[in-house]
Order: sequence, then C-alpha cells, then structure tokens
Amino acid sequence: MKNIIYLPILLLIFASCQQENLYKKSFTVAEKKKMADQLILAGQKNSYQGSVTSTLLFQEASIIDPENSHSWRELGIPYAKRGIGKDFQKYYSKAVVLNPEEWQGWRGYIYLYFYRDYKRAIKDFDELDALTPNFVDYPQSTSVHFMRGIAYLKLGEYEAALNYWEKHFEEELKTTSPDYIAPEAFVFHGMTYLKMGQTDKALEIF
Repeated sequence: MKNIIYLPILLLIFASCQQENLYKKSFTVAEKKKMADQLILAGQKNSYQGSVTSTLLFQEASIIDPENSHSWRELGIPYAKRGIGKDFQKYYSKAVVLNPEEWQGWRGYIYLYFYRDYKRAIKDFDELDALTPNFVDYPQSTSVHFMRGIAYLKLGEYEAALNYWEKHFEEELKTTSPDYIAPEAFVFHGMTYLKMGQTDKALEIF
C-alpha cells in the first residue's frame, strides 16, 4: 500500500527529468546533484514535514547525492520536533558536517529551544562564530548573541549572560533604534540582573 503512494511521485519526478535525458542507468555527478535537488524540492512542496512520502523522497535524495546537506537536514528535522533525539542527531549532524556554516547555528537553536541543552547550544554557536568571524550569525533569524544570553542565563552563569546581552544590544543598534529591538531581549536582560539580586537594575531595564 505504501509503495502505491510513493510510486506516482517518483514516476512524476523521473518523467520530468526524461526530457533532459536523465532517465538512464548511470548519471554524471552534475546529473545526480540535479536529481537530488528535484527530489528534495518535491518532498518540501508536495507533502507535510515528516510524512512517509517526504521521508522517502529525502532518503532517495541522500542516496543519489550523499553530499547534499539539505536532504540530511530535512530527514532530521521531524525527529527533532517529535522529541526523538537519537534520530535527530543521526541525520542532522550529517548536515552540519557537510555544511557547518549553514546548519550548525540552526542545530544550536534546536538544542536551545527544543531540548534545553544549553551547553551543546553554546558549543554550536561558538563554533559557528569561529567559522564566520567577520559578522554576527542569525540562524532562524535569531542572533547567536541573544541565544547565548538565554543559554548562560539558564545555566546560572549570569556574568556571561550579561556579556552577551550587551553584545546583542550593541549589534542591534548598528542598524536600528531601541524601539525596534525585540522586547524579550530587555526582559531576559532584566531577568539576569534579577537573578543576581540587583533588583533596582532589573526594574530600570524592565
């Protein structure tokens, strides 16, 4: 029954390739990369994340082009969202190895918000910073300074948290005004002082 669901999708993809002479027994490296991209796109557009159909397509893409980090990332994400850490690590870590600049910060985001694994999150953000020393990374549109501030706050390392809140505000103010900084940054900044027993400073920030 499952094969009945998968077969039309795969046939559709390979049929679309046939006009360009891709439907053959052997493929060049360039053709494999193109076919893998088409399978990934089909998995993203035609079925919901984590479905059996999308998983099959991403698995096929990873077999055809094992160097494509997107297929491994797509295979890992549903397990992260369902709390199946072992399989999340199995697939997502391959994406990070293949393309750390693109996916290491995203993995840190998942460690922070999905698993509350603050030490691993910080490690990923620090290693990403080392790869991109000339600018601040924003995986999932969130500053790594902001996320490290949260991680250190939750670890009880308040001085380190304050350091990253200050870095976050300094970076944000290069391109915007205080009115447009996300309000939760001030909340967490104030909470850090509150945890340190500096109530007046916390109230000032709040």
